[in-house]
Amino acid sequence: MPFLSEQLTSPGGLAPQAPIGPDVAPPDFFAETLPAAFRQNNPVVSAAEWAASRFQPRTPYDEAPSPAFDPFRDIAGYEEHADSFVGAENATDVGRIKRRIDRERADRATLGAAGWEGAAASLAAGLVDPINLIPVGGAVHVAGRLGWTSVRGAAVAGTAGLLSSTASESLLHATQETRDWSESVRGIGWATAISGILGGAAPLVRAGMLHGKEAVAIGRDRRAIGSLYESALADPEGKAFGSTADRHVMELDQIHHGLERIAVDRGEGLFRRDGALKIKTNFGLVKVIWKHGVESPEAGNPALSHMVVTKDDVLDVARVVRQFEPEVSSEPEKGMLRWQWAVERKGVDGTPRQVIYSVRRFTHADDADHVVTVYVPKPGEEAALSRKRGKAGAGAGSLSESLRPVKDTAREPSSQRPQGRPQAAPDINIAPERPDVTVGAGHAGDGIDRLASALERDMRVPPADEPPVTEFIDVSAPSGGTGTGGIVGG
Repeated sequence: MPFLSEQLTSPGGLAPQAPIGPDVAPPDFFAETLPAAFRQNNPVVSAAEWAASRFQPRTPYDEAPSPAFDPFRDIAGYEEHADSFVGAENATDVGRIKRRIDRERADRATLGAAGWEGAAASLAAGLVDPINLIPVGGAVHVAGRLGWTSVRGAAVAGTAGLLSSTASESLLHATQETRDWSESVRGIGWATAISGILGGAAPLVRAGMLHGKEAVAIGRDRRAIGSLYESALADPEGKAFGSTADRHVMELDQIHHGLERIAVDRGEGLFRRDGALKIKTNFGLVKVIWKHGVESPEAGNPALSHMVVTKDDVLDVARVVRQFEPEVSSEPEKGMLRWQWAVERKGVDGTPRQVIYSVRRFTHADDADHVVTVYVPKPGEEAALSRKRGKAGAGAGSLSESLRPVKDTAREPSSQRPQGRPQAAPDINIAPERPDVTVGAGHAGDGIDRLASALERDMRVPPADEPPVTEFIDVSAPSGGTGTGGIVGG
């Protein structure tokens, strides 16, 4: 018995195939999909469409309202939206409601046929909704600008999204005939979730941008300070000043503890006839290199190699002043402010040791504060390690916490400023106990007193009629000493 009758088979014995219709073209994004998305998901556009339909002026051809009119008499095909017809006073009102329902059905069909483009258009229509955009956007902006933690940003923005999306969905529900409450609940849930995600991501995005900008600034400063370092090492007398910059100013993106511009000066020295170098400035790289660095007396003693300040220690000042909290102190008698950082770094032999960076604001203040020294303190004389920004308090350590504004303690009373352990000689940054450091020639006994007097004279503003004073600091090693780093060329 054949499975198919002869009338249903083709001459070849195969079942006839249904004709293949033409492919249905997807809706045009700008002409169809985007307008449909805004009518369905943007409460402002939805309210405008509803008002334009609801408050149309009556014409002489409209049926007069009748109290006895039955609005449910002619709603075949619209039964599921019967409550939309309550209050219709004539056939004109019924026709207007039907047209709104037909438009909403057509919009939903358009968005469904558009696929991912329809979903993207719906999301865009909801995002630019001013009822959502203003509170949620404001919360996201504040979370990023103030450096909140991600959890706090997500909580605040999510709450704003919940409240604003509830208001938006209420307006959409009131101005659309086919929108049901389950759809509104889903919309509120999605809006709350997206708002929370944006609020949580805002601090991370801003922090990433600022940290990226900070990394670029650190790299730029390290390169400039490196060139200045090589210049000071090769030409401590500054004979090439005409072709070489004498300082580099680090511009800080954020003002912390009153610091905004920090200058790394080249410094200057003068060779004596015996080849020893006299340092002419009490700050700058020449001082650091010949007093504490690769040309210091310690550099010639393998047992003291961990006390030598390396070039990388000097270059790291660009990172330290941006990422660590300084100890701030003042010297009212000299009219100076001092910022000091103490961080742990490895020496040339890999031994961890503390490196101290000191910045001062002189009485003859110019447009920047100055790095006066970088040195390694003796064992037992270390300062309290500087705290990395964002390592204390609620949410400490997070990426956004490190961007929280820091209170300017430079203006606080001395008793309220953070204090580290007492330093051996914080004012001059030259350990007086070192046997290989002398001040002047033939004045071994009163060298420290003379140096202190010289510093005090240099740090004050001289009267207009007082002649300039230049003080020379001799860093040569004494005869018979084991250190060789203080002797240049001999």
